[in-house]
Amino acid sequence: PPAPARAPGAVTDQAPRELNTGGDFDNAISGSGQVVKSGDKTLTLSGANSYSGGTLISDGTLIAGRVDVLGSGDVTDNATLEMNTGGTFSNTISGSGQVVKSGDKTLTLSGVNTYIGGTLISGGTLVASNVEALGTGDVTNNATLELNTSGDFDNAISGSGKVEKSGDDALTLSGSNTYTGGTLISGGTLVASNVEALGTGDVTDNATLALNAGGDFTNNIGGTGRVEKSGDKTLTLSGSNTYTGGTLISGGTLVANDVNALG
Repeated sequence: PPAPARAPGAVTDQAPRELNTGGDFDNAISGSGQVVKSGDKTLTLSGANSYSGGTLISDGTLIAGRVDVLGSGDVTDNATLEMNTGGTFSNTISGSGQVVKSGDKTLTLSGVNTYIGGTLISGGTLVASNVEALGTGDVTNNATLELNTSGDFDNAISGSGKVEKSGDDALTLSGSNTYTGGTLISGGTLVASNVEALGTGDVTDNATLALNAGGDFTNNIGGTGRVEKSGDKTLTLSGSNTYTGGTLISGGTLVANDVNALG
């Protein structure tokens, strides 16, 4: 049954509990039941919750004010899930809805997620610890997206924010990306499989940038790291680059279109 937003005391759920309301619901929720967010309002859950039956967002916006607020079960997001918190969120997220990272904290998504409504990073840092963490939709990054993982990340990335590659693994960006906030490679290898993969901003390469692509790469490259040209295509570097870690041409042709193109 529907519940008021500020009912007093703890709630023990052994059956589905529907929250068709707005406001801040700070009661602690436990039990084996499911929590359903319905209606078109915005509801914040801020209690230390331990329910295990999963969460369904059927309408409106559900704001998670802390990382444990959605219990331990899977989340089916068919509207908007907003995460205004820090820490590691390991619940699996599916559904047709959008995930929003807000606030100034650092949040890690570690689940193998399948939601399709896209991801909006409006504040702080969102860390993806696997390439499936952000589902299959586009990413609008207006703050910081940190990719601490390996594999092939093919979601399209737009927005004014920065993308950081961290950790010691090799990650490939294969989307046609338009983000403008620049790219930081702080660890491992970042592979760009097309010349648009790193958006339009400057690249700070403090590890390894591998360009497995053809065409004209115009972004400026700085930092202490190495640039590698791989694959059999012809790539032109036309930026005024200052990177100091050297250049390796392991395949194809690398054209320097500027006297400073190779750092």
